[in-house]
Amino acid sequence: MEDKELEKTLKEFHNADLKFTHEDREKVFQKIENHHNQKSKLFLSNLSRRAAPLMAAAVLITLSIVLAYSLIGDENNQAADQADQEAAMELNNATTLLFLLEGRDNRTDLHLLISYSKSNGSINLTSLPSDMYVPVIPAGEGESDMDKLTNIYAFRGGGESVKKSISKALDMKIDHYVTLEENDFANLLNTIGETNFKLNEKKTLFSFDGSQIELPKGTNYLDGEEAAALLTTSAVSNGNGTNWTEEDQLDLSRSVMVNMLSHIEPESIDSLLGDTDSSPDLTTILSGLAATKMNTMRTISIEEQLESVLKDEIYYLQFKEGSAEEIKSKLINFE
Repeated sequence: MEDKELEKTLKEFHNADLKFTHEDREKVFQKIENHHNQKSKLFLSNLSRRAAPLMAAAVLITLSIVLAYSLIGDENNQAADQADQEAAMELNNATTLLFLLEGRDNRTDLHLLISYSKSNGSINLTSLPSDMYVPVIPAGEGESDMDKLTNIYAFRGGGESVKKSISKALDMKIDHYVTLEENDFANLLNTIGETNFKLNEKKTLFSFDGSQIELPKGTNYLDGEEAAALLTTSAVSNGNGTNWTEEDQLDLSRSVMVNMLSHIEPESIDSLLGDTDSSPDLTTILSGLAATKMNTMRTISIEEQLESVLKDEIYYLQFKEGSAEEIKSKLINFE
């Protein structure tokens, strides 16, 4: 009995009207598509997670290569510039000399940087202010730091250290230096005679000790003490608005140099200068400078190349960006 009922049920199921509608087909395809999309998203997500470290590494490698080529390019450019400058100095048979005046407190108040060409007798001259912020090169081991130019002679190693600091600041070789005490310099100028200094207007200024100096318009005949005081004095405005300017100081520096080189005989240099802090071959240096005959003496203004800064509540002057290179270029150009 049970077998007959089972057989009847199977026949009914076989003969049933089974239908697979269009709607059913769409549902199946949609499920298939959703399943495929989920697998694709999962694959892309895994791929991204795996690729991210590789992409980051590739970016870092690319940046490193670019930076390395940039640094190599900068070093090559600097080396090429340095080679060009040395070639220009050699072509002109040029020499550089740093002239320093030491004040009463052992600080230096005047820093004249002079370059001269033995080939054509030309001289370039500039004056670096005492408040210049420059690197200090240690005598022994240790890293360099920064200080005012005026302090280096007194506290950081004498004239040789000043020479190294200015050489570093300008990225320029300085061959020789000479340091004179202000009183000795004044006596030297008195020995060779007054310095003629022409002004286009009246000047009123104050020396370091507070005394007032009056300079009339026209030619001034300065003795050694007056010339030394003026060379080491900063500009001060008077009631009429005139100043002792950088141009005035450079013009006076030129007049003093002409006076010195015109009257000092090479054989008398040692006796006139006495015991000074200077390069060993000072006599040869000054003799060579005097032998240029001073066909031209050009002064180089740097006032516009400087900017004032305040560091730890102390006032300094420093080169503007790119200014040191411009100043150096002018110093070695004798055309």
